[in-house]
Amino acid sequence: MRPLDPERSVWRNGRKTDTATVPVDLADPAIQHGLGLFETIAIRAGQCLDLEPHLDRLTSAAEHFAIPSPGAEALRQVLTKSAAEKPGTPGWVKVILTAAGDWVVFGGSMDLAEEGGAIRAVTLPWRRGPLGPISGFKSLNYGSNALGLRWAREHGGDEGLWFNHRNRLVEGCWSNVFVWRHRRLYTPAVREGLLPGVMRANVIEAAKAHGIAVHDGPLRLRRLIRADQVFVTSSLRGLCPVTHLDGRPVGRPSGNSVVGRLAHSIGRRHFEVSGARFP
Repeated sequence: MRPLDPERSVWRNGRKTDTATVPVDLADPAIQHGLGLFETIAIRAGQCLDLEPHLDRLTSAAEHFAIPSPGAEALRQVLTKSAAEKPGTPGWVKVILTAAGDWVVFGGSMDLAEEGGAIRAVTLPWRRGPLGPISGFKSLNYGSNALGLRWAREHGGDEGLWFNHRNRLVEGCWSNVFVWRHRRLYTPAVREGLLPGVMRANVIEAAKAHGIAVHDGPLRLRRLIRADQVFVTSSLRGLCPVTHLDGRPVGRPSGNSVVGRLAHSIGRRHFEVSGARFP
C-alpha cells in the first residue's frame, strides 16, 4: 500500500472532502466482502497517463458486476482535477467504486527512481486459479496480492510471481510478466487467469508495431530461467527488468536492451533509454 499525499485532495462522490472525515458505510459490501473495484493511474506533469484505457476497464468491470458507476465523464473530470493539483510532482491517483454506489478518488507521490528500476522476483508457494468469479478483474478483494508481496519481500524479492494449478505463469502481485527469448516476446494469455494490465496492452501494441513477434500462451518456469530477458510491467512503474529469480541471476546482457527500447517506444522513462532502435 502506498502512502497518501496529505497535500492532495480526497474526492467522495464527486466532491472534495477532508481526508480525516471520509465516512465509511459498514453495511457496504465493499467493507463486508471486498466487493468493489479500483484503478490506480500514474501521474506525470500533472496529467493522468493512459486515462482512457483505465476508465474503459473500470466501467466495463462495473457493468459486469452490476456495481453502480458515476460514468466515465464524471470519473474523468475528478481524476483530471486530482492529477493537476501538483503538476511538478510525479505521483499516482486511485479511484474506488464500492458495491453500495460510493466512489472515492485520492492520490500520492512517487519516486521516479522506481520507474524502470531493476527488480528481484520470487515464485510464490501458492497457486492462482483462472476460473473464479473475480479472476481477471481489478477487485477490492486484493488480499492475496498483498500477502503474496509480503511473502516475496520476506524472501528477498521485490515482486512475487503467481503460477496456476497447471504450473503455468500467471502474473505478479503488482505486474504482468514478459519473457524475451530469441528475438520473440512471450507473455501469459488472459485465459491463464491474469489481470490484463493497461501497460501490458501498450507493450504488446508497441512490440507488434516494431515487427516483434508476440506470443501469449502457456509459460512455465523453465522458460523464465532460460530467457534472454524477463521484465514486468505496471502502470505506475512502467517496464522493470528482472535481474534475479528465486535468488539466482536471470537473463543475459544481450537481452537487456529490449526493455529500454520498448519503454522508449511507449514514452516511459527507463535507465537504459538512449535513443536506441529496434533491430
